[in-house]
Amino acid sequence: MPKILVAECKQEVSSFNPVESDYDYFTINYGAELLAYHNGKETEVRGALDAFAAESTMEAVPIYGARANSAGPLQQESFERIVAEFTHALESHADSADALYFCLHGAMACTEEMDPEGFLLEKARSILGPAVPIVLSLDLHGILTERMLNNSNGLALYHTYPHVDFADTGSRAARLLIRVLQGAKPVVARVKVPALVRGDELITATGIYGESIRRAQALEAQPRVLAAGMMIGNPFTDVPELCSQAVVVTDDDEELAEREALEIADKFWQNRAKMQPHLVEMEEAVEEAKNTAGSVIFTDAAFEGGKGTIGVVVKRPGFPLAWTACDCPGWVLAAFQEVDRRKEQYIGQLELLAAVVAYTTFPDLLAGQHVIHWIDNESAVYSLAKGYSGAADSARVVNLFHACVAQLGVTPWLEYVGTDDNIADLPS
Repeated sequence: MPKILVAECKQEVSSFNPVESDYDYFTINYGAELLAYHNGKETEVRGALDAFAAESTMEAVPIYGARANSAGPLQQESFERIVAEFTHALESHADSADALYFCLHGAMACTEEMDPEGFLLEKARSILGPAVPIVLSLDLHGILTERMLNNSNGLALYHTYPHVDFADTGSRAARLLIRVLQGAKPVVARVKVPALVRGDELITATGIYGESIRRAQALEAQPRVLAAGMMIGNPFTDVPELCSQAVVVTDDDEELAEREALEIADKFWQNRAKMQPHLVEMEEAVEEAKNTAGSVIFTDAAFEGGKGTIGVVVKRPGFPLAWTACDCPGWVLAAFQEVDRRKEQYIGQLELLAAVVAYTTFPDLLAGQHVIHWIDNESAVYSLAKGYSGAADSARVVNLFHACVAQLGVTPWLEYVGTDDNIADLPS
């Protein structure tokens, strides 16, 4: 029975964040702990494990997991500790390994090593040898490097932004790997596009970027295509190989892979000007701010004794101060717990939910407004500003937040406020 090793190392960084991250940012799991961590979650690893489980002739063996929220560059010493742990776990199973599924983000970077995922893959290849297939799953904001390509056999990419297809991506990566074990010969074509894109046109359900994704999905439905996608990189991960890139993986058909990757890349290039945010000069922005009558929101949440509470304060010029306080419904907490029953604290999810409650409670007051939204949880501010969270339950609330502000036509500026200065702390 073929044994498929399962490993994970995920972190997305902003090179411009002055606060470096370290080993303590990461949740580390070994062996069965990795299986337990992902049990019941909509993650890539869970999706892959379910796909492997559907194949009665194959055995998935979780070996190591390291994951952290988005942060500043990882300190080199901490990365080297992760490398040592991963290497030990892999070497302990290498003799019986027939394949490796490796869940990565793609936009990781360290204070010294600029391609940590490529480094890990190079290490894995040196341990497993050239005959053992290695398949990846990556975020579409990742940076696929030459070293990553040279030390892997194929990959599956997210197809949604905001991201909601974590488990599906892991499942597609697993099915690709299964096909390789069954005799498929993966050929990867990658076309680099010298463009970095931002803005609402990247929302895959409604924006023009979605055309590239739907083309990739149509390709994946073809029998000779193993995987396809369009990566847009992370402009905040300032590394040498940062770019956008079209990727197509076929079963022993190099011409098809190259032709389709070029077509996706060419169409993306033609649309690049539409995939840019509207920016203004600093002086103009300051003047506009002076002449804009905007609203201010403070939100806060608490989670104590298994009970969640939310507080919201809203001030719109010319209107009385508005506020609300409420308990978090039990069914909402139950939904969070369904995703991860091992958690004892849900304050991060509740801080995100409190932000949503502000707009759903006071839609008439906030519709069409420019808003400064203050939150006393840095992780919540970052996730909402970026429109992404690596945790499946938080990602759903982030998506809901952006749906609400889009529906109301609100332009929010999200900012951190200390707990002592957060006036929503009292109602929460």
